[in-house]
Amino acid sequence: MRILRKVVSLGHWLLDSEKSMSDFKKNTASKEEDLIIESPHNKLMSPLVITAHVFYPEFATQLIQGLKQLPRETKVFATTPSKDIKKSLDVYLDAAGHPHDVRITPNVGRNFGPLLVEFSKQLLREESFIHVHSKKSIHSPGIAKDWLDRNRELFLTKEGIGRITSITEANQKIGLVSVDASDLLRGINFRWGRSKKIAKKMLRNLPEYDEVKWSGKISFPAGGMFWVRTDAVRPLFEMDWKYSFFPKENGQQDGTLHHSIERAVGELCVSREYYRAHLVLKTDSFYYV
Repeated sequence: MRILRKVVSLGHWLLDSEKSMSDFKKNTASKEEDLIIESPHNKLMSPLVITAHVFYPEFATQLIQGLKQLPRETKVFATTPSKDIKKSLDVYLDAAGHPHDVRITPNVGRNFGPLLVEFSKQLLREESFIHVHSKKSIHSPGIAKDWLDRNRELFLTKEGIGRITSITEANQKIGLVSVDASDLLRGINFRWGRSKKIAKKMLRNLPEYDEVKWSGKISFPAGGMFWVRTDAVRPLFEMDWKYSFFPKENGQQDGTLHHSIERAVGELCVSREYYRAHLVLKTDSFYYV
């Protein structure tokens, strides 16, 4: 099955009009002219909204540790399939005084299913939000742990959110901030691949459809964690979502609706004339992508 999946992915790559052998390498190169200059950050964005999907219990603890650094007025929208996790989050959030809504959801659509089905319309009323989840790819646990640690440092610490505040307040056209993953994944992973057909069906009725880049490498928050200006992805959140749209969980690595949404977040941002920025760990700096 794994070999067949690789063959199918290679087939999609061969059919792409924009490709090179460098797609099979990891590349962390960033252009100096794309560097984003950070100004001193002694405040956090307001309002601050955190959305989280908590599948694994240990992430509930990590989420709470992060929230302890953030202002009392920080809003929290969380989903989990576990009654115990919901209870632990509610107990902490009630005591800390955070405005919050924690819901029990089915294990469908990974982090994107619950986010869109439960909270898409509420989030349309927010200026921006951070989305995190308990990343733990069973097929590559080492990479997943490294990836989760990187994202927690940026999105669940006062220091990290302060840095995001600095660059997004200085440039109101930055619509998406994520952590670079090009040192962890090969270039071939930064394409639509098997998710293209699903994505085209999902976005076909949007006016932004013709502006979406459908070939070559694309930039998106690999792993599905990010800060986003709501207007940059508004069409996605205006859709009516149901859990029945998403496939049953079977450890899929690509080619599902939630993989298509992951990529669409990045491409919608550009089609709506916003910039994307990512944090490159090698230089500990933000760059436009």
